[in-house]
Amino acid sequence: ANATLATGMGQVIFEIAGGDFRLVNIKFGTLVDVRTPDSSKSRRAAAAGDQKQTRALFHVDWLTLEINRDGEILIIGKNVSTSLTGDLDVHADVLLLIGTGAGNERIEGGVTVAELKVADVTFRKLGAVFGAGRLNNQPIAYLGLKGEGSFSGGFTVGGALLFGLINPQSKVLREIGFADLLNSISANTGGSAAPPKTAFAGIYVVVYGDFPVYSNGCLLKVSAGVELRGWYFAPLGGGLPVWGGLLRGSVTGTAICLVHAKGELTLIIQGVRPNAKSMGGQQCGKTEDNCTAFTGQLWAAAGLFFCEPETWRGWDKRWWDDGGCWQAGAFVQLAYIDQPPQGKDQWAAKFEIDVEGP
Repeated sequence: ANATLATGMGQVIFEIAGGDFRLVNIKFGTLVDVRTPDSSKSRRAAAAGDQKQTRALFHVDWLTLEINRDGEILIIGKNVSTSLTGDLDVHADVLLLIGTGAGNERIEGGVTVAELKVADVTFRKLGAVFGAGRLNNQPIAYLGLKGEGSFSGGFTVGGALLFGLINPQSKVLREIGFADLLNSISANTGGSAAPPKTAFAGIYVVVYGDFPVYSNGCLLKVSAGVELRGWYFAPLGGGLPVWGGLLRGSVTGTAICLVHAKGELTLIIQGVRPNAKSMGGQQCGKTEDNCTAFTGQLWAAAGLFFCEPETWRGWDKRWWDDGGCWQAGAFVQLAYIDQPPQGKDQWAAKFEIDVEGP
């Protein structure tokens, strides 16, 4: 086998404090390519290093090794592939974190596959994540899965599952695709901008799907989507839980190949801890129990010329950068909380309108 480490680079950062040198960060990265002779080719050519006469036993576009001042060892592999998967063309991003610092002894890791084709099904965003040990002197032990599959006929089904003891400060959970959940927990712990250090025990479930309603090429095409989320996490040391549910539905359409539109309705119910804010921006008062909050959001957008309305995801991020498309849209939100701070209204409404050209 021929092994190649190429295009490497690295850095070492120290800080000087009182005449002492302290290590802050060590980071190195390189391309990795391990090749073996292809039995169907000339072994002599393979031994000479001819890439055309060998196959990649193991390949990583970029492998990073990082050690920081907190005693964390971080290994990241981008676009990892191997010929051991046979006919399956699998390319994955791999993340492994090993904590060695006092109170942070743990191992966390995850794998994400951008796309995988099996028979007539195309899987996307396949991922798995795990963690065990201690973070911020709090135990963690979790397992998570996510992904979606596209089937013939234009049907797409996906979902995510995470359960166990988690910590909102987990770098691995954020990288693998659970950042929205961690941000939601952080925002629901009293309004602090920094993620809490407390461990939470619970479960998070997401199920969604997109399906065609009618299609006659681009002359007239209509599709619909639905998403359901639910979560419940309680602080490990006791206290009020973080819980909620979300239901989202959308309709997308194209007519005469040049006129496009999408509308989306989202309904949210959640328990909001004292002094924290709901997803609709309503603050809970100083109560002994959770407040109950309801949020309804509706947005609609239309576009002319060369648009891809299927890629328009949410009002906050808008749908901009859809090249060659003139767009306009409106957003309305109605939010309610049962125990607001003294002097504040239980109800709040918001309306926005926006336009964008190519």
